[in-house]
Amino acid sequence: MKTFGDKQWSNLTLLPAVVLSILLLFLLRGEAWADKRVDAATEGQPYIGMQLPQAADPRVPILEEEPFLGLHMNGARTPVLKRMLSALRREVKIDSTGKNINFVEKLDQVDFRLPRFLSLSDYVQIRREHNQSTMWVRSALAKLGESSAGHSGGALRIDIPVEIKNRTFQAIFGGGTVGLDVTGEINIKGGLRNEKRSEVSTSLVNGSHTSFTMEQTQRFQVQGHVGEKVTIGVDQDSERAFDFENNLHLSYKGNEDEIVQSIEAGNIALSLPGTRFVTFGGQSSGLFGLKAAMNFGRLQLTAIASQEKGENKKLSLSGGASQNKQTIEDYNYVKNQYFFLDEHYRNYYPQRSSDGLFLYDPNRSITDVEVYTSQPNFQNQPDKAIRGWAWSVARKDTSTRVIRTRSDTVSSKSMYLGYFIRLEKTNYDFNPELGYIRLHSPLSTGEVLAVAYRDSSGYVRGMIDFDSKKDRVIQLRMLRSENPMPSDVTWDLEWKHVYSLGTSNIPEDGFNLKIYYKPPSGDPQETIEINGAAKSYLQIFGLDRVDKVGNLKPDNVVDKNDNVLRLASGELWFPELRPFDPLNPSTELPDDKRTRAIYDTTVQSYITAQSKFYIEVESQTRSAEYRLGMNIIENSEEVTLNGRKLNR
Repeated sequence: MKTFGDKQWSNLTLLPAVVLSILLLFLLRGEAWADKRVDAATEGQPYIGMQLPQAADPRVPILEEEPFLGLHMNGARTPVLKRMLSALRREVKIDSTGKNINFVEKLDQVDFRLPRFLSLSDYVQIRREHNQSTMWVRSALAKLGESSAGHSGGALRIDIPVEIKNRTFQAIFGGGTVGLDVTGEINIKGGLRNEKRSEVSTSLVNGSHTSFTMEQTQRFQVQGHVGEKVTIGVDQDSERAFDFENNLHLSYKGNEDEIVQSIEAGNIALSLPGTRFVTFGGQSSGLFGLKAAMNFGRLQLTAIASQEKGENKKLSLSGGASQNKQTIEDYNYVKNQYFFLDEHYRNYYPQRSSDGLFLYDPNRSITDVEVYTSQPNFQNQPDKAIRGWAWSVARKDTSTRVIRTRSDTVSSKSMYLGYFIRLEKTNYDFNPELGYIRLHSPLSTGEVLAVAYRDSSGYVRGMIDFDSKKDRVIQLRMLRSENPMPSDVTWDLEWKHVYSLGTSNIPEDGFNLKIYYKPPSGDPQETIEINGAAKSYLQIFGLDRVDKVGNLKPDNVVDKNDNVLRLASGELWFPELRPFDPLNPSTELPDDKRTRAIYDTTVQSYITAQSKFYIEVESQTRSAEYRLGMNIIENSEEVTLNGRKLNR
């Protein structure tokens, strides 16, 4: 019986015999290896486009050159290190017979590789094949470079190599070749967003919402030809503001002695010169259609069939004032401008007196306030930038602290560490009784809003008496986080019940405002039936409580009350903080007509789909000039005064 140790010993005993056999076989095949070059492709061995490197040849190479560093057409030739040594000496000599060549390499007088002996005829054949292969590669690379230079920018050129031999085809199109050049790009961007609302009171079915967004932009040009007479041009860009800027053009150009001189299709233009019988010329561009120019002897004929796409609009002026109408969706409230300074003022805001005036806490009126916004590029304003903390919750210790952090900015839902710029008093308004501020310019994306204030009771939030000479870091009360979300503590501090009417200083004459409900099917509805009686949505939302003389009797007209309608600033203020999902339990708005998504999510596609109301505004503006808008088709305007047509 053999043990494991006996088996291992017997294997070790056979190892020298195996090595000796391999060495003997190698020596016997040395002469054949020297005289015969094996090619895998010609010997029938498998070849799949990338040839694997052969075993290293211990003999002196015939040709002295650095190997190709990369993937070669004849296989992989990618050594990790350079093969040529600086101390290596190579000798090539012809023997005394003049028929053989000897190749020797020595490193400090020691043979570095096995010497190689080759007949002169074999060497000439190998050198000829090598030179021919090198010339082919260089020629191909040169042609490739010329093609890349002539068609830069990622162009795709398609030429049909087979010429069309049909004589009729060649006579019509001026040749038998067909080609196409395409340049441009198509970008597709996709994104996946998941929003969780576990900390927000909502009636949405799921606690989270996942949406996939995709944005595609395309910008390309196509130039084609059929023979020598027909050319095709396409210029498309999805980012252009207007469709007419995208062009499609097909043209045919005949010879001088042909009847049909030219044919154009797609985006064309027409120019008519003045003649003996027509004293004016005309020019029209932006047409889409077909134009042909023909010669019948001395008669030149131009025929055109085109289409101008447009939309008819009417602007009515009465007494020098223009009547305008616009619609405002329920989710398009004024964003990033109105903010409460504290939850205390937000809780007081919905309270009104019997005549609709605001009620407030006289013990908490604001006496001092400073407003700050985050400034990422603080290096550009080193004299104004202030490093500090902004907290969404009250901090007991508001003293100056030394902050050591490797990052310039630290952000979370409840705090922000970064650089702030103090706003000038002229950049915002604030109401001391109601405790809110209004920024003259909306905040930008990623901008943090923070304040420091003191009220009449002596209560202080933030470092209202900050002194940059003594204090190194400022502590502030955060009103808006870097990336606002419904789960943030500061989310409800931003107003969501003010709507812009599109312009300011609106005259009261001619002003009219309505609110319409958008049912799943049918026409928009201005009223709703409550307890058997029809009520307008102006009443439901608290915008129509009194008539023109002030009696508590709705008249289906929005109240001219500064707490509701501000014509000077062009704003509509709803009494409720969440007008389309009111918190007041006595509201008459049914549950099936509420839109909670406006206030409880940031997924715009979902908010738009859930929208149920819109505001319609009609107003008049007086001016010496009136804008008709952009892209007016030339000579398409018509102006009438009391029914009489006016001419330019």
